[in-house]
Amino acid sequence: MTPLSFLGFNEAHAATVMAYFRGRAMTKEEFERGYAERGGISLEQLHAWGRGAVPCDCGAPECAGWQMVNLEDYAEHMRLIEWIAATRDHFPGQHPSA
Repeated sequence: MTPLSFLGFNEAHAATVMAYFRGRAMTKEEFERGYAERGGISLEQLHAWGRGAVPCDCGAPECAGWQMVNLEDYAEHMRLIEWIAATRDHFPGQHPSA
């Protein structure tokens, strides 16, 4: 039984809510475990599907500090961001952030 079971929260939901109200950052492992449990799958299955948590800085007050992503897509996105930053000075006036 969780402290919030009277509200219908399972253990994963309760951990998310309690961490938020305690002002404590949720660990990556807690976030992934809760995400998998809420989805009715095992953590191993979540990882087998290529999903994982990465830091989130959305600024929403209810944010646990993590977001679930397809890790392969995320790695490609980060490579693109790095390439844009590295080539910014080579293409003056043509860069999207110029």
